[in-house]
Amino acid sequence: MRWLIGRMKPVHYLDHMLVEEFATYGPTVALGRPGQDVPPFGVWRSYFHDATDAQWQAEVGKLAKAARVIVMVADDGKGVAWELEYLGTAGHLHKTIFVAPPEFFEADPNKQLWDAIGAQSGFNVFASKDKPSLPVLAALTGPEGGSCVATSERFTANDYLAALRWMFREIVDRPTRAETSGS
Repeated sequence: MRWLIGRMKPVHYLDHMLVEEFATYGPTVALGRPGQDVPPFGVWRSYFHDATDAQWQAEVGKLAKAARVIVMVADDGKGVAWELEYLGTAGHLHKTIFVAPPEFFEADPNKQLWDAIGAQSGFNVFASKDKPSLPVLAALTGPEGGSCVATSERFTANDYLAALRWMFREIVDRPTRAETSGS
């Protein structure tokens, strides 16, 4: 009976988790993948099918500036590389949760992904002397400039949910820059 009930459970995708968990804090917004005709259920997406690079990059800038928390699911795409570089140079690392997609759960591809994230954004999860022993599922910059890292052996839906809840609270509960500077 448990097997049957387990088979009928809905599949949880990252988009669904973001909407279900965090929509009470504000809208969950993303840019759609180029060439995607039908938007998947989940996060509201803007599409820029015929946009120039400058147009979609300007939209990324507006969304990043307005966002309280940014969730960046990294891969090896050209657009993602630009977004990672932008997050680092525009000063948005302090509010970004970096997430590895499920296909990067094995040690070597995982390390390559996080090395690429570091090279493009300036955020290096392996910079500390305490290197993670398991593949890194998600990471964010810590309050003192270090990193908060969630690791996992399997990258299950529950692993993503726990990491996102922890890291989202970590960012939301931090004092704002205005509070710390006395403005």
